[in-house]
Amino acid sequence: MFDVIIVGGGVHGVLTALYLHSENDALRIAIFEKAKQLLPTYTEFESFLFHDQICSRKELTDMIDENGIRVFKSSAITAISLDTSNAHFELKTRRAHYKSPKVVFCAGKDSQILELLKDFSIAIDEVLPAAFPLESNDPRIVGLGKVVIPVQLSWVKMSPPKKKIRIKLVSAPASNPIKQVEGNIQMQEKMISGPAVYQLTQFISAQQDPFPDLVKICINWVPGYQIEGLVNYLTEAGQLEGHKTIIRTPLFALPRRLWTSIALAAGIDREAHWEALDEEQYEDLAEQLINTHLITKPRLSRKGLIAFRGGVSSTAVDTSGQSLKYPGMFFAGTIRSDHLTHLKGNNKQLDMSLKTLAQKIAV
Repeated sequence: MFDVIIVGGGVHGVLTALYLHSENDALRIAIFEKAKQLLPTYTEFESFLFHDQICSRKELTDMIDENGIRVFKSSAITAISLDTSNAHFELKTRRAHYKSPKVVFCAGKDSQILELLKDFSIAIDEVLPAAFPLESNDPRIVGLGKVVIPVQLSWVKMSPPKKKIRIKLVSAPASNPIKQVEGNIQMQEKMISGPAVYQLTQFISAQQDPFPDLVKICINWVPGYQIEGLVNYLTEAGQLEGHKTIIRTPLFALPRRLWTSIALAAGIDREAHWEALDEEQYEDLAEQLINTHLITKPRLSRKGLIAFRGGVSSTAVDTSGQSLKYPGMFFAGTIRSDHLTHLKGNNKQLDMSLKTLAQKIAV
């Protein structure tokens, strides 16, 4: 018999156990983890936030041992039930049965646990990709090698290309975006990833279910510039660079390959010099720098780069994460539908939420 059983030995499970011990060191706490070690998806070099202190993986696992928290490794939960008095939860592994009046599920979006909870009449939302890389065969990005760069990234409507109008181009508005974000993107081969991409695809997946097969994005490689100001800047730069070859003089600290790709897409010859550009060519170059439109598709084959939504439905829990149907049953972290799987690292919001949850469980 334990006072609290925690299912899942990832970051949510380990921190919940430590916060519970901080609240009441007399609690008998057990963690059940299906892998062979705690924090199985983290390396020894990653850090975590606990009581506003940065801790290593080893420091956290050492604290688990020092505080007398029982850890059952290689112990996947195979069944969940209530005892005859409905006062305790019974959890079964391949080896034994365990009882506790309180159980905290921190198993992420583990399909086996979610299936057991569904059989236990807990409402489960389907687990689906929510934030992931995109890929494109557009020649402007294929073959660039690995490039990391801050951009302004927009999701724009799929529409047939309009006839190009040059009159008053410098004052023409950019495409009206559905959603616009700023941040780093990473390009490698045909794949476009990075924080800005994950933020954008997370928004799209929340708006459209299923996620569209094709997504049109617009990349502004020089955030902060509008088209008119950029044309003026390029014109001034061209006057200064004069006899230099455009391809060999990248501006805005853009990687050489990317600059070359953008210039070629603007119709500029490889051997063209700045002094040879006319007004129309400056406008074309500015247009490519600010409005690189790409048709992309979701890349779902690399699970390590995908965040998922779904899990225990928000209709099944209160604001603290306690089951509305079963008092004493709690859910923490990404097992909840309203919590996406997230990038690893310290997270102050996560630290605070688990501390608050532990205070409620320890009562």
